[in-house]
Amino acid sequence: MYKVASKCKSMLEVETLTTIADKGYISSHDIANCISDDITAHVCMDDESLDFCIETGVECDIPTSHTNGKSVYLKDRNICVCPMGKILNPSTYRKNRGIAKFYNYNACKNCTFKCTTSKMHMAEVSLPKDQFSKEYNDKDLKLKQIRYIPDKELLKKRKTLSEHPFGIVKRSLGADYLLMKRFAGVTAEMSLAFLAFNLKRVINIVAIGQLMKQISLA
Repeated sequence: MYKVASKCKSMLEVETLTTIADKGYISSHDIANCISDDITAHVCMDDESLDFCIETGVECDIPTSHTNGKSVYLKDRNICVCPMGKILNPSTYRKNRGIAKFYNYNACKNCTFKCTTSKMHMAEVSLPKDQFSKEYNDKDLKLKQIRYIPDKELLKKRKTLSEHPFGIVKRSLGADYLLMKRFAGVTAEMSLAFLAFNLKRVINIVAIGQLMKQISLA
C-alpha cells in the first residue's frame, strides 16, 4: 500500500494524501511508513484499532501496554520494533518463503504484553533475498507508540465506489473465474473485461451515436 500511495503523492505533487484500501492491504509496516510520510491511510480491518511504534525525532513516553499490537519494520535501520518499543534484530532468512525473521528473545521472554504467539518470539517481514542483511543500526532511536483507528465512514464510501464494478464484471460479463494462467495472461484477461465494462458505461452515459462520432474523429 505504501509503495502505491507514495507514488501517487509524488505524481500529484501534494504535501499530504489520504488513501483508502481493502483489508488485504492491512500491514503495520505500510501504515507506519504512510504516517511518517504524511499519508493518512484508512484500511479495512476486523479489529477496532491497531497499536504500534513509529520512529520520531523527539523523546516520547515509554509504552506501558498495547491492544492488538504489531511489530513495525524500519527499513533504513534494518530492525523491527515491537509495540512496546523493544528492538528486534535481524536473525535468519527463509529463502523458500521470502521471509526475513527478526527477534529479541530476552526482551520478549520477560514481556507481559506479547504481540506474537511464536515460541521463538520472532517477527516476520517479506523481503527479497538480496535485501536481507544482519547489519543493523539501532543508535539514537526515538520511538512513539500510536493507536491506529481507520475512519469507518470513509471505508463505507470506498465500498460504494470500488466494489460494484467488480460485481458487475463478474455477474453481467460472466467473469466469475479466470480462464488464463500466470500474471501476463491474467492481466490480459482482466484488462479486456474492464475494457468491456468501461465501454458499456460510456454507452450508457453518452449513447452509442456520440461514442461512434468520437471514435471516428480520433
